[in-house]
Amino acid sequence: MVSASLTKDQLDAWGWRIPFVVGLLLVPAGLYLRRVMSETPHAQRVVALQCRGALLKQNAGLIALSVSVVLGSTVSTYVTLYMITYALTMLHMAPTYRWPRQMHRCMATA
Repeated sequence: MVSASLTKDQLDAWGWRIPFVVGLLLVPAGLYLRRVMSETPHAQRVVALQCRGALLKQNAGLIALSVSVVLGSTVSTYVTLYMITYALTMLHMAPTYRWPRQMHRCMATA
């Protein structure tokens, strides 16, 4: 609706901010509804049976394992991509660079 009523220059200059302002105006209404409306009976039973601290303590190992897996894969991806970029841009290596034969032998015997 905003893009249909504004020109491209107006949209680029200030019109892109309009959806964010509308979102900010909706925040108080959402907070009011959240405070006034009561929880469902099912949610009240769940909260009464388990508090969040106990739930975290029960699943601490699973949470730590999940964080470790995601962290490990993320770090290895970033390191690998950085090493490739560094080798291509700073060391001026060819993208089709091959390891020397000695490296292949060392890797094969390990």
